[in-house]
Amino acid sequence: SKHNESVFTRLLQTYIQPKKYGFEKRRAHLSSMIVSGLITREEALKILEEPAESKEQIEQDIAVVIKKMQISREEFDKIINSKEIVDHLQFKNNRKKEELFQKIKKIIK
Repeated sequence: SKHNESVFTRLLQTYIQPKKYGFEKRRAHLSSMIVSGLITREEALKILEEPAESKEQIEQDIAVVIKKMQISREEFDKIINSKEIVDHLQFKNNRKKEELFQKIKKIIK
């Protein structure tokens, strides 16, 4: 596991991304290891056959995350099982400021 020191990151990479988005982060990590010659493709495929995390650990992590987010397990499950994907730009961000900065930077150059 990589970056599993954070409960949220561990849950995101081992449960949320694969379940909600069909994205298995381990594939990229293992691919790097194959290219580096640390493991073979067959070894990587064998690793991917195993769950990224135990069910017990995932349940513990979900409990921590829903407590921090102050939502119920039902709300969490609804979010995870929803097919709706919200674009990150719909949330408060600094995009307009960044675009203005880039324009000013171009003018100055």
